[in-house]
Order: sequence, then C-alpha cells, then structure tokens
Amino acid sequence: MPNVIFKRGLNAELPKSGIIDGAFYLTTDTHRLYVGNKNSDNKVELVELNKSIEVVDTVAQLPKRDVEVGQFYYVKGPDTSAEGTHNGNILAVVTGF
Repeated sequence: MPNVIFKRGLNAELPKSGIIDGAFYLTTDTHRLYVGNKNSDNKVELVELNKSIEVVDTVAQLPKRDVEVGQFYYVKGPDTSAEGTHNGNILAVVTGF
C-alpha cells in the first residue's frame, strides 16, 4: 500500500507555494479537503475536493445508514475498539452499499 501525505492546519495557513503533488490538505477550522495537483503548466496547485467534511473521533462513530454517496469523513483516532485498531488520521468516503 502506498504512503499518503496528509497535512492538517488552518485555512489561512494553506500554502501558496511548496505544495506537494498528490498530498492531501485538510483545514481544521473549515473542514475542507484539498489535494496538490500538477496542472498543465507543470505547476502544483491546491484543488478543493469537497465543500464539507464530517469529522469523527473513531471509526465506530462513522454512520451506518442514511449517508450520501460521495460524502467524506475524517477519523481523528486513535481507535482500539471492536471496529479494529488504527492510529487515526483516516480519510473515508462513502462509495455505495
């Protein structure tokens, strides 16, 4: 499995330069998700992936029903519940049932 870079910070602290191609950026104040993407000019820029992201503390808090396909969830973690052990910092998206 490949490593994924996931950077967190305030919306005002989003980088204007030095953006890493393929890295995810999550704003902790506005809960928006961006990805570094190389454009046709070979310059890396931030592209917003969603307008809202639901933040939960553990995997167990992810909804089991009444969710919309395409909705993003960010699991802060860590979690050692019956759902499985992980260190948190997980991005989840509803893809279907």
